[in-house]
Amino acid sequence: MWPHGIGIAVLSQVVGSQVSGLRRLHLPGELPATEIRTGYRRDLQ
Repeated sequence: MWPHGIGIAVLSQVVGSQVSGLRRLHLPGELPATEIRTGYRRDLQ
């Protein structure tokens, strides 16, 4: 939905900077740090 101007996407800065038409939201203050775990299928290594 975000490519059509609806909603907000949380992307890494590397990915977001490569997608035209996106704009970065600047939030007041620091966001709380959190641990993020990622997973991927074995065939995508």
